[in-house]
Amino acid sequence: MNLYKNERTGAEITTECELKGDWKLVSASGKEGKKKAASASE
Repeated sequence: MNLYKNERTGAEITTECELKGDWKLVSASGKEGKKKAASASE
């Protein structure tokens, strides 16, 4: 499951169909997503 966060409002979603300009992927299932999420949070 992927988690997306809206940096402007702080809201979180898990479905890509809800994505609009302010949404950013913050965590993703699988090794690649976890690496990206970890490096982004540092």
